Amino acid sequence: MQRFDGIDPAFLWQLNANADRPDLAVILEADPEVISERLNERGPHNRFQLLPGSSHTEVHFYRQATERLIQAGFDVLRVDCNRRPPEQSAVFIRDQLMRFFAPGKE
Repeated sequence: MQRFDGIDPAFLWQLNANADRPDLAVILEADPEVISERLNERGPHNRFQLLPGSSHTEVHFYRQATERLIQAGFDVLRVDCNRRPPEQSAVFIRDQLMRFFAPGKE
């Protein structure tokens, strides 16, 4: 989200270089139109979501970040939230986490 403030992605990557590497990055994805519709229904949760076209910009930034994580060798779980209500997305994520962290998984 710092990208909305014009922060360079390379700087953000450098800023987090010494942070503990996560076992798994979970990325929630949806089309900009779906995000915009949901924002209109529930209202914004942060100042970035008040900007015109924010859903398109957010999708663009998240796609870039996801590709960067994958290229860097991170394990990434991409969750398509276009047609799932939040409860179904939560169940899907839980099930994927249970598999990912299952005992004996190599």
